[in-house]
Amino acid sequence: MEGWTFTLRDAQVTIAREYGFDSWTDLMAEVEGERVERWGEARWSDAVGQSMMLAHRLGHRFVMGEHVLLQLLAPKKPTAASEVLDELGIRYDDVLERLERMEIETEDESQGTGSTPVFHMLRSLAQGIAIGMGSTTVTDEHVLLAIAYGDPEGHNRLVMYEFDPDDVVDGLRARGIVVPRIGPLTMAAPVGPWGPFIYYLPRHSAAVHEILTDRYPPGTVQWGTNTSRQKEGYVYVHGEDEIPMEEIVKGAVQDPSTVEVVPFDEGLDREAHGRRGST
Repeated sequence: MEGWTFTLRDAQVTIAREYGFDSWTDLMAEVEGERVERWGEARWSDAVGQSMMLAHRLGHRFVMGEHVLLQLLAPKKPTAASEVLDELGIRYDDVLERLERMEIETEDESQGTGSTPVFHMLRSLAQGIAIGMGSTTVTDEHVLLAIAYGDPEGHNRLVMYEFDPDDVVDGLRARGIVVPRIGPLTMAAPVGPWGPFIYYLPRHSAAVHEILTDRYPPGTVQWGTNTSRQKEGYVYVHGEDEIPMEEIVKGAVQDPSTVEVVPFDEGLDREAHGRRGST
């Protein structure tokens, strides 16, 4: 979320969509007794909705990630996801052959076709990506991203086909598909040497945080706070030594004599071996 803002409205919409509603208003209407349509299978990518049927047609006991990948490769009409997979050289017959080599137990008529944890993880990841990107519909592209980056069994589903999952992102972006930021967060500047641990009473936390957030917002100079494991009834703050932390804290509290300043190495050692659990 680096560089993004996250407002109360964003939080409300996210919660509403996690419960299957388009908006916070729809969620509140449901809570108040009005009937509102939630997310349903109609809002799911065919790649997910039809993969169970595909596994059944193939006589397989379980639906797996490969079945979903096969559906992505053979949509009713071309999609950005199918085009990217084709561009990467991933072919339907190759995936089907690999699936058959797995020797999946054939379907027992008395039990039918079931699902695996991997399948449900892919569903959840795809929906999470959709929600995170502000969509109320799970598309084939969301499913493809979930397959590429989901790491369902210690390796993603495209590594076995010898392609870098980042190529999926590049291919989708080239087709105008909005995708989440994949790379690790980066800092605006390198993290410098750490300054001392500053201990103060919890009732002053709001004042200390307000000053630090205003002067050193997230993504700039690094600092953090926690409940002390060693000094009962106190919290501490520490950060890069370019922050005048002692001056800030003593200026924010009512009684500066309650503030304790401890060198970084000493503070790190005492908190690592303190008896109390941190929160």
